[in-house]
Amino acid sequence: MSLSRLDERDEALPRYRKKLLAAIVRDFTTDALIRGVFIAGSLSAGDADLYSDIDLRIVVDAEDLNDFVAYKTVRPNTWGSVLFYEDLGSAVAHTVAHFDGFIKVDCFYYCVSDLTPSLALKNIRILHDPLGIVGCVHRRSQSLVYQTSADEVERWRYKVLAYAHEVYRRCKRGELSYARKMVIGLTGCVMAGWHMEAGRWPDVWADWAKAEGPRSVLARWQQDLLHTWHPPWNGQAMLDILPTMIPELSRLNDRLSNLTGCDPDHRVWQQAWEMVV
Repeated sequence: MSLSRLDERDEALPRYRKKLLAAIVRDFTTDALIRGVFIAGSLSAGDADLYSDIDLRIVVDAEDLNDFVAYKTVRPNTWGSVLFYEDLGSAVAHTVAHFDGFIKVDCFYYCVSDLTPSLALKNIRILHDPLGIVGCVHRRSQSLVYQTSADEVERWRYKVLAYAHEVYRRCKRGELSYARKMVIGLTGCVMAGWHMEAGRWPDVWADWAKAEGPRSVLARWQQDLLHTWHPPWNGQAMLDILPTMIPELSRLNDRLSNLTGCDPDHRVWQQAWEMVV
């Protein structure tokens, strides 16, 4: 079925998103209880495309947080026409509002005390900061530099091996959907290893944002490798992928271990791989 009927809508998404963002700013700048509003993600980084969402962060005093969270699926209705909410429950200070214009707003509510200098706050765009709280933390975050640690590399190494073992088990059981998920997780570990090697904060492991396509931060050869590891709907074919991943994973294990001064644990590494390939 052709989706060309949606092209006109998609081309208009940036305009709809700009209008939605303006409504959000108008709402929060007139609320005296708001201590700060900022956005993260591609809109703040300057590499948004047609389909970028709004990663919204709202800062309030601790005594007001519960009240704001209680209305987290009410307030967005004043910004535009919400089609549905993707919500994890009334006690969670987060919700995702999906608007009928095909833009979603990822809303997180924070207490002022939660706002501390971090790598995540280096590339934000401040929309409202009446007391200068967000700006202060943003400035203090600029001096932070990501540095891979030995603990992080060790967690990465054994997660790699755990994924590989789970691929084997699930393929042998014929649980192909689960097996594909594990192959994708293993591929995500490769990607996280590349980020750590390059000195890029991997944020959440196996986060596929900007891994593929024109916005990718990866080199062409890395994207090509990811493509060769796309899991098929066949158990044996997925098992056949594992040995093709070993050379790059082994290189990363050695490289990251050397960078952080930790033991690459070659004995366990080799023994664990021999159990599944």
